[in-house]
Amino acid sequence: MPRGGRLKEVGLEPPKPPTPPATESSSSDAASSSSGRSATHSDGGHATNAPSGQRPTALPNYPTVQDLPPPEETSPQKMGRYVSQVPVEPRYNAEEELKTAGKGRVGRERIYLIAAVVCVNFMFIFATWKWPMYYYIYLPFITITVFLNSVMVCSLVLNGIRFRIWKPKKLIPAKPEDLVYLLPCYNETPEELTKSLDSLVDQVNIDQHKKAVIIIVDGRVRGPGMEKTSGEFLLDDLLLDRKSRHYIKNAYITWTHEQMDVEAQQGTYRGLPYYCIVKQQNQGKRDSLIVLRSFLYKYNLRHEKPKVIFSPSFFGEMASFLASDAGITHADCLIGMDGDTIFEATCVSELLKESRYPNTIGVCGYVSVDFTGSQWGLWNLYQSAEYTISQGLRRLHQSMVTNKVSCLPGCCQLLKVCETTCGDKILMDLFGYCPKPTDSLLKHTRATASEDRNHVCLMLSAFPKAQTRQALRARAYTDVPHSWSVFLSQRRRWTLGATSNDLFLVFAPGIYWFERILAIANCLVWFINIFVFASLGALIAAILFVEGWVILCFASIMLVPVTYYICIVFWLPRTLRERVQYAIGCVMYVCGGPFINIMVLFYALYYVDSFGWGKTRKVVAEATVREKVAVPVDEEKEIGLRSIGRPRPRHDTVVIFGCNPYAMQLLKTCAQHYRTIVFDPSEESADTTRDYFSGTENYSVKITSDEEELARANVYLITSPFLASPTESRQGPTNLQQAVEIVSRHVKPGKIVMIETAASVGTTRNLLKQFEYRGVLTGYSPAPSVTSMKRDFADGTKMVSVLDAKNMHLIERFYQRIFAKTVALPSPEAAEMFHLLEVALQHSQGIVETKLEGRPDAVELQSNLRRISSLWKEFIIEAESGLDVMPPHSTEDSNVIDKGKAVEDLDQDLEITSVESKRSRRHHRHQVDSGYGSVASFTEQRGFQKSCQLGEAMNQQPSMPMEVQ
Repeated sequence: MPRGGRLKEVGLEPPKPPTPPATESSSSDAASSSSGRSATHSDGGHATNAPSGQRPTALPNYPTVQDLPPPEETSPQKMGRYVSQVPVEPRYNAEEELKTAGKGRVGRERIYLIAAVVCVNFMFIFATWKWPMYYYIYLPFITITVFLNSVMVCSLVLNGIRFRIWKPKKLIPAKPEDLVYLLPCYNETPEELTKSLDSLVDQVNIDQHKKAVIIIVDGRVRGPGMEKTSGEFLLDDLLLDRKSRHYIKNAYITWTHEQMDVEAQQGTYRGLPYYCIVKQQNQGKRDSLIVLRSFLYKYNLRHEKPKVIFSPSFFGEMASFLASDAGITHADCLIGMDGDTIFEATCVSELLKESRYPNTIGVCGYVSVDFTGSQWGLWNLYQSAEYTISQGLRRLHQSMVTNKVSCLPGCCQLLKVCETTCGDKILMDLFGYCPKPTDSLLKHTRATASEDRNHVCLMLSAFPKAQTRQALRARAYTDVPHSWSVFLSQRRRWTLGATSNDLFLVFAPGIYWFERILAIANCLVWFINIFVFASLGALIAAILFVEGWVILCFASIMLVPVTYYICIVFWLPRTLRERVQYAIGCVMYVCGGPFINIMVLFYALYYVDSFGWGKTRKVVAEATVREKVAVPVDEEKEIGLRSIGRPRPRHDTVVIFGCNPYAMQLLKTCAQHYRTIVFDPSEESADTTRDYFSGTENYSVKITSDEEELARANVYLITSPFLASPTESRQGPTNLQQAVEIVSRHVKPGKIVMIETAASVGTTRNLLKQFEYRGVLTGYSPAPSVTSMKRDFADGTKMVSVLDAKNMHLIERFYQRIFAKTVALPSPEAAEMFHLLEVALQHSQGIVETKLEGRPDAVELQSNLRRISSLWKEFIIEAESGLDVMPPHSTEDSNVIDKGKAVEDLDQDLEITSVESKRSRRHHRHQVDSGYGSVASFTEQRGFQKSCQLGEAMNQQPSMPMEVQ
């Protein structure tokens, strides 16, 4: 079969070879597969360092800018039109009886499994001690793992010699691969995240490659001692060079068939373009992997208009980031790492080298223990030797001989973006299967443990021609458990995940025969591990009556892998200190490994029906947008788990001052996301307020007149402090000043105070001035128009202004969880003027367009338009002329009076196109004929045009001028 045909079978298009075609085959590269040392060469058009006496092979000449096709339009709106979202499938919602039955089934299967393991092991142990003369019957069960290890050692030696004689060839792409880094986070510390990002930026030998990093934070949780969640630290403290930030509702469909809201920010980190996604619910690492892998695959196919799990707006935002910010038009490779992992400077370039073998769709690196802070700790030494032996024997054999590495650890992996790794068959149908409550224990275990291993096993079965490899020179360093309890919790997930996926390989089609034999042996040894441990005592007793040559043969087989373990010290560790650390750890592993494996087995069997992280992933809960879903959301993280404290709930509390239609809408929306308090200072009027807000009992709402409740609040929203229908019994705040005074008695530094009701120009700043030196975040956000509230309230646009521009992103974040879109205005004065314009225009237009009774007469209509037109012209003059003196009731604001800066900023913030229809032109002529002299003349100025644009922004539809009868 031609080479291109084989590539198509695994979902890869054959690369177009350069002219003349270049190959990369050096003895050093061959040695890298067998000894972990590959030839050093620099990607990006530089010559390869060939052995002495050989001419270096030059990489191809990559195309220049002139050779590239014209760029496509990369705006989010344009990118979003490429795709359409698949319908949300209803999540399997079993009745309570079925859920109980499912739990009962899992519990029974756990008991059956424990009973079977105990009975079978007891039977073998009894038979061994009862009839020792029949040792040859039990010998295969005891020696199968040792025998297979010996076979792999011999195979590695022979293939190492073969690769030095017949040098394997690599396929060099016609242009440098475009790389996308994936950094999934959960509750990593600021120090860990900083080191991980810095290690990505500091990669060498990949300057010719276009690169971008996408960070996905799984939920809003924090560890004890952390003042902020990982997402808040990333958005507010680490990723300071930001271009934009958005809160996107219903951004994508999770693997549990639910809508997920996200907060997304993009910018650059030390020159590396980044896109940070903070999920508002915890759905596990599996969900994060599906999101990014599916996006990259569908991004490459965007011109085919594929069906996606993303909303068009979210897909458009991410696609625009890749195309315009990173310059990536086709994502070739996905580089995965963990939030507490550090890449060596050459890690990515070594992964790329190993990925250039034909049919290779995935590569993993060499994961090493980070000894920082504890160079000679016993736990570090033991686990380091364990990692080295597992990666230097079985995984190396899978890479060199079978080319079927069954686990690509997510902390250091490379995946080709293709149908094999990221297509719908793998991600949606197989890897993305969410177990039902009534599914078996085995399905639950596969879905909640060892995501990376499960993904690779599914690929190797569905695409038998696909190959996966290991690059031993691609080194990554990570933290390991430092206590016995955390170690047991981690190994419980690892052993259950590995065994359940090995059981899948036993029966799955398309699996390579030697890998199937290894899977059978692993499952068998795991099941009879107690008997294997007890057989060591039987072996000692057998020396007394078994012939010497039998013992010698058995010992010889056992010594082969042990000898290999000793030889590793000479070629895998690179420094003297690493060799000494490995030697000490190897002795601990050989002598103490069987005892530790038995204890891990007991622990895993006892907690086999526990699908959570256990002691390795405890956190302090942070407020979430919605209630967490009670489904298995466990995730695989090969290494680097920490002991976290006991969860403790924490809720954001919002206080609303006011009783009107807007306050009602605001209450219903806020109560879905936050604990909400409606405050009224009089108990008598509070009863009236309760009647007005009747029907909200399903929300987390408390209506009170007790001022002590205000001290717990995080956000204070002051809406119009009047009842919709005033009553004589009404007490409490009758003006904004009184409401602000009540808040000032209880607000604490760091909290948010927002005025939401109408105010004269300049009064808002005076009202909030008392909070200026108290560390309170203050601002003015005018309420949407009545017309906007008649439609879906949460889908509207919210104008936001603040007194201190440094706090804008914090206040915007609050509103972005309630409204679909927020627009930042440069100052409270600008927000006040916009609100007056919007209210006047919407009041006049709304009555005419909706054909309600009580239409204003021409005199009233003319008065409103003249008044608002005059105010708007006055504001434009102030802003553009840079006057030093503001009119009455207004304060000096540098944003407004600084030579039109406010107007310029508004032009940039409001991305609105004003469209003049036939109806508007007809109305313009009618205005002139009707004597609307001031309005008609002002239409030629941009003040009135901006008022129309404002109406479009607030209502998200073209605002038509009214027609006067």
